[in-house]
Amino acid sequence: MILNGENINGWINFNKPKGLSSFKCVYLLKNIIKIKKIGHAGTLDPLASGVLPIALGEATKTIRFAFESKKTYLFRINWGSETSTDDKEGEVINSSIQRPNKKSILEKIKLFRGEIFQKPPNYSAIKINGKRAYELARSGKTPKLEDRKIKIYDFNLVKILNKNEAEFFVKCQKGTYVRSLARDLGKELGVFGHVSCLKRESVGNFFKKQSISLDQIEKLSHYSAKQDIIKPILYPINKNDIVEVSKEISDNLAKGKKITIESLIDKFDFDRIKAGSFFIVALQNKPIAICLKEDGIVKPKRVFNIWIGDVLMSITKDKKVELVKSFGKDNKDSGSPKVQAAILTERIKNLTDHLKTHGKDFSTRRGLLTMVGKRRRILDYIKNKNEDEYSKIIETLGLRR
Repeated sequence: MILNGENINGWINFNKPKGLSSFKCVYLLKNIIKIKKIGHAGTLDPLASGVLPIALGEATKTIRFAFESKKTYLFRINWGSETSTDDKEGEVINSSIQRPNKKSILEKIKLFRGEIFQKPPNYSAIKINGKRAYELARSGKTPKLEDRKIKIYDFNLVKILNKNEAEFFVKCQKGTYVRSLARDLGKELGVFGHVSCLKRESVGNFFKKQSISLDQIEKLSHYSAKQDIIKPILYPINKNDIVEVSKEISDNLAKGKKITIESLIDKFDFDRIKAGSFFIVALQNKPIAICLKEDGIVKPKRVFNIWIGDVLMSITKDKKVELVKSFGKDNKDSGSPKVQAAILTERIKNLTDHLKTHGKDFSTRRGLLTMVGKRRRILDYIKNKNEDEYSKIIETLGLRR
């Protein structure tokens, strides 16, 4: 694998294999792709397989939005026993010799469609006073888990495999535990049950048919990976969470500046965003910043660093003309050392202003250091050629010697 993850920002529709935890998959992919920032949207248990959206680089900032997507699963319920983990890995805690028939399954399944309340499994990642529920369960304690409101959009019997096992399809919102669904349906039928097989078929617009395995990723070339498997940052994000803005607004937000909605000509674009809500501002379907709408103001909270090259390190056409006119031999002299030093100084100023409000933006900081070094080399060249010219440009640009 010759994939260099340093400049990769986007999503992989990953097909998680059975037997690996979601955390382990992220760890393996991090080493394969050679990337620092990586995460996933929606945990899958080790025994489960299927779609696990993987966020790379700047896409990790959007996980909170991608996690809102609807999910679909194919799963099997083994009748006759309830387990401590609600899957086949746990100890049997309740059992029955009774088995459900097709008619009773179809009747009881109706109770689990729409908005319902569900108690998460004891062996789940939910935190209780700072500890995961599964940590408490493993130590012999019973986690105090409250019922949670969830929504089931679709829940159907696919087929009865034999008297002990049946296959189901479910489409649900985030926060739904399929293991709990199997447990509760088994109780309603009076026979008990647990999940024996679980496959996630989709998360939003990530589908299993288009997903890629760990082996396939290892065999990909850099070009193939970029072209075939990396989805854009906004690919899984609901359009209701995105507001398209003009170049002028995007430039200001990319530099960490707040925008007063009332002063905007196209302010109606922000009307659909509820006060106190986070959303993504984009320019031509490219993310600029995650913003908060508060008190009639758009406040950039996290800027996407992919815009360093397009916004933070760029200057306007008018500004460039002005600098060429001031430091060049003529209006076409955009490549002389003096003009280049002036352009770099303007770009450095933009980055410095950005870092005043985004101190932890380490990518921008690296870009800033690179440009400062480049300017230093150009100024040293000018100094060696002509000391007077060097002194003049240093004074004009307001730089220290």
